[in-house]
Formats: sequence, C-alpha cells, structure tokens
Amino acid sequence: ETGIWRVELTRGDVARRRTSTITFTVAEYELPRVQLTVESEQKVVFRGEPIAGKVRVRHFYGEPAVGRSLELTLRRPDGAEEPVRVVSDAEGSASYSFDTSEFPEEAVAILEGRDVVGGASVASAVPVVTTGLQPTLAVLRDTQLSSRPFEVTITLADRSGAAVSRSGELILLRRETVRGN
Repeated sequence: ETGIWRVELTRGDVARRRTSTITFTVAEYELPRVQLTVESEQKVVFRGEPIAGKVRVRHFYGEPAVGRSLELTLRRPDGAEEPVRVVSDAEGSASYSFDTSEFPEEAVAILEGRDVVGGASVASAVPVVTTGLQPTLAVLRDTQLSSRPFEVTITLADRSGAAVSRSGELILLRRETVRGN
C-alpha cells in the first residue's frame, strides 16, 4: 500500500524502555515512456553565433518516438525565456537554433527540453563566450627577489578546456609608484 509508513522498535522493560523509529514513503513508480536528449552542434558558442543542434526523443526500448510534440526553451542569463515548439521527425529528432547576439560578454545558456504530452524533460548548458582562448599566468611567489631569475608558467586553453599550443609574445611590465610633491 502506498503512503507514509513508520516502523517503531521498542526494547527493554517498562522502567528502561527505549524506542527507535524510522519513517519512509512507499510510492508507485512509472517509468517515463520516452527519454529526451539535447545535442548542441558545438560545446562552446561565440556570442553572435547561433546555439544550434537537435533535441532527440526515444522510447526507452530504443526506437525513435515519431511525431512527439516537444518544447525547447532557451533560458537567457538575464532570466528571459525563449520557448519553441517542435515535432519529432521519423528519426525522433527536431532541429533548433537560438540567437546569441544579445548575450552579455560571458554567459551560460540553459536549454531545457520537454515532451509536452509525456512530461519527460532534460536540460543542457552551453557557454557563450567572446574569446576563443583562455590564457593563465602563474608565478611561484607574488614577490620576486631583485636581480634573481624567476619563472612564469603560461597555460593556454581553448574555451572547452583543451590545451592549445600557439606562438606569442610575453611582455614584462614594471609597476612604478610615483610619489607626489
């Protein structure tokens, strides 16, 4: 029987009785009839380029779910939502594309897909960036000894985090403080 259940264990005689209890819920589980996935063409998108890809819907036994009414919503960083209704084709998929030109400099777009009839849902995040490479500089200590060599470690990665090798120029600048008269 479904509901909230409680098990109570009592031990000891009347003078030293100890009771332990645990509460749990018994509910019916119904396997969703379909499973959704959201696949973006690119893991990282430059601002101004579209977030594009496919939403796929399959029955749990693997066959494409044809003709399913799906809602795909883009959640923008400012809280605005852009819902789109699509219908799955013979392969159980439907294409989508959202504009990113109004995004701030660096942001994450959240794509949420939902089967309108069955209620199954999925969410996916797509970073929207303005630069293709992310440099990182590191030194062993914040203060270096004068007239002593020191090392600077430079790491360069693309926006998906993969290491990148590029030639470039490192400029060492001196910070000076000029005291007023």
